[in-house]
Amino acid sequence: MRNVLFKKGLVFVIIILFIGTNILPATGNILPKESLKPKGMSSVYVKSQIISKELEYEKYQLYHQDRDTNGRIITKERVSQIPIDLIEYEDLDSSYKYSVDMDISLKGDYTPHDPIEIDGNDEFTTANGVTGGNGTINDPYIIEGWEIETTGHTAIDISFTTAYFIVRNCYLAAEYDGVELYQVTNGIIDDIVVPAGTPVGVNTDKKTSNLIIKNSTFTNDICLRLRNTNHVSVSNCSITSSASLYAGVHLSSSNYVDLSNLSVKNGMAGILAVESHHTTIKDCDVFSNYFGIDLIASKYVVMRNNSIYNNIYGFHMGSLVSFDDYIHDIDTSNTIDGKPMYYLRNASDLVFDGSEDIGFLGFVECDNITVKNFNMSNNGNALIFAGCRDCSVSQSVFTNNLIGISCVWSFNISIIDCVCDSTGVGYGIWISYSSHTMMRNNKIITGGEPFHFGFGVYGDTFEDFMQDIDKSNSINGKPIYYLVGEENVRITKSTELGYLALVNCRNVKVINVVLTNNEQGLLLVNTSGIIRGCRFSFNHAGIQILGDAKITIFSCTVNFNQDGFYMQHASNVRLIRCRVTNTNFYGIYFYNSHDILIWGCNIASNGYYGIIYEHSWSNVICFNNLLDNFYGGIDMRADSRENKVCFNSIKNCDIGIAMWEFTRGNEVHHNTIKECYTWGVNVETSDNNRIYYNNIENNQRVGIMVARSEGTQVDHNNIVGNTEGLFVVECTVDAKDNWWGSSDGPSGIGPGSGDIIGINGGTVYYEPWLEKAVRIKLHSILYIIMSIFGLT
Repeated sequence: MRNVLFKKGLVFVIIILFIGTNILPATGNILPKESLKPKGMSSVYVKSQIISKELEYEKYQLYHQDRDTNGRIITKERVSQIPIDLIEYEDLDSSYKYSVDMDISLKGDYTPHDPIEIDGNDEFTTANGVTGGNGTINDPYIIEGWEIETTGHTAIDISFTTAYFIVRNCYLAAEYDGVELYQVTNGIIDDIVVPAGTPVGVNTDKKTSNLIIKNSTFTNDICLRLRNTNHVSVSNCSITSSASLYAGVHLSSSNYVDLSNLSVKNGMAGILAVESHHTTIKDCDVFSNYFGIDLIASKYVVMRNNSIYNNIYGFHMGSLVSFDDYIHDIDTSNTIDGKPMYYLRNASDLVFDGSEDIGFLGFVECDNITVKNFNMSNNGNALIFAGCRDCSVSQSVFTNNLIGISCVWSFNISIIDCVCDSTGVGYGIWISYSSHTMMRNNKIITGGEPFHFGFGVYGDTFEDFMQDIDKSNSINGKPIYYLVGEENVRITKSTELGYLALVNCRNVKVINVVLTNNEQGLLLVNTSGIIRGCRFSFNHAGIQILGDAKITIFSCTVNFNQDGFYMQHASNVRLIRCRVTNTNFYGIYFYNSHDILIWGCNIASNGYYGIIYEHSWSNVICFNNLLDNFYGGIDMRADSRENKVCFNSIKNCDIGIAMWEFTRGNEVHHNTIKECYTWGVNVETSDNNRIYYNNIENNQRVGIMVARSEGTQVDHNNIVGNTEGLFVVECTVDAKDNWWGSSDGPSGIGPGSGDIIGINGGTVYYEPWLEKAVRIKLHSILYIIMSIFGLT
């Protein structure tokens, strides 16, 4: 299943201007000395060695620090430059001071060098910037002292190495990455500067491990991007995102990463960990970001003594992948805006009555916890119950959080008399994989803007949707209808609705309603009836359907949602003449669903696919118009089988129809598939599918692509005007009786002048071919009637 929390698109720009004055070096070698600024102010100081009175620097370290009113240092960070014209110096050997007009930059005493590219241990050479060492643990290769400024390149690119090496004391300005490491072990990066204008400071990928990054200054879009990287230490670095759409430190599928003594600011996220486990974060200042620290589907994170402050959302975590993603070790030495974080595991029989000074409150595998009179604002999650039982929250206020109250993998949680003001992007109350949640008299407030979600319930099983939620709960003053086990329900546009869920209901009629800004516009679980003339917009899923529905959805508009229809374990659904457009992701998504009919719908301008199947079978898609869906019109994957795709018009997408990941026994016939950017039809690692009586025209690369798929039959199609008509890779295709655009047959491996047939390790049987175009009737009254009743 997909993780819906990966799909939040957030845009915010934070600009922090800071720098103080008062620099205190002098002639000769000097000891570090702090600026003599008054308490409660900012200062800048430099540690340096000066080799002449003309102030030529041999080595430097430059810092910015803030003090509180007691003179205690509360932040300290390395910075990249001081754009100050008047700087005051003090001679430590005399009693006088003097001023100099100058501009200090932090390039230091570097030597210019071309970009360095090392591919394998043998390329650690003098010509590639190595200044010493032999690559052993006791005498690593040294790459030191270089100033590399380049366009069209990465400054230092190292790949496929196991030798020990150090990159240190370098200034790296590049169009791509400052340092890129690909499948590298045993590296150290020490005391480098990667300035603004270089998109990524250090970029790692593909099993890079045993890496140390320390004492460095990064001012980049993404300062550190660690992907598929294990056993990394990052310490004593200044990290400033120069573009607020990215993370300062971005961990992706990386494990055993230790982050310590970092200053991280100005990013979309200060520290973002996605599917990254056993991360340690300690002694870090994370401030002035959109998210301070964001943990997505990441397990076993340890946090100690971090100061998270002045972020839009201080701390966020979330996952729909595994309960283990909530197992972390986070103690009260961590603070958010000066208040301690409480993240308790295996606790029971506790009461939090609002008198505590708390920056974040989370409970994992806890029992009988009571939270009341609580107030929390500006956090990613205000309150989390994960794997908890018999807990309650009441008379509490949650303001401007990404998620006010989260219940995940929990049972019997009570939420009473709470206010969740989620006027930003996010959820007031979020319930997932949890059952028997009781909600009474809660007020959820949203901003009413696109994707300001008020409320949502999510799960995989019927039990996950068994909740006790009555109409005393409201969204923007309108009641929540969460109906369970009711019959003969009729809801019309005159019914005041904030949210609508129908669970185990029979004979429902929902007519002409409009629902927006929730996890689901409409939630249907094991419910039968008719949905007609409704509009669902700006929800995560316009309509979510679970179970044997026996539902007909007719003439509805489902637009501007993240996904239009989201069906899981669903059956007996009829979508007729609906308009499904302008989603961020999928127009219609099936997972483990069968006996679905999609007929006469306009499915257009969706961000990924118009229709996508996973593990789904015996569905019929017919007489639909699929236009301008970005990636594909119809995508069948992951063992989807015995589906029929017929009488559709598919145009202007990347791939018209795709069958891959072991789909089988599907029939594609009587469709027009034209003007796709790559393939009209793509069949890959999928056997025994048939493609017949289709118009496959003017596709920019290949009309039909078949790769490693045996038993594919292609017949009675008009395959005309494609760059290549058919291309076959490592399999055998029966392509007899097709019209290739010319009476003399196909070109390529064929003898004629029609569309090209190409092969790469495959075999195509194309004789006999048709000498004129096939007449394909796209509208048959009999077929329409049969398809409506599932008789095709």
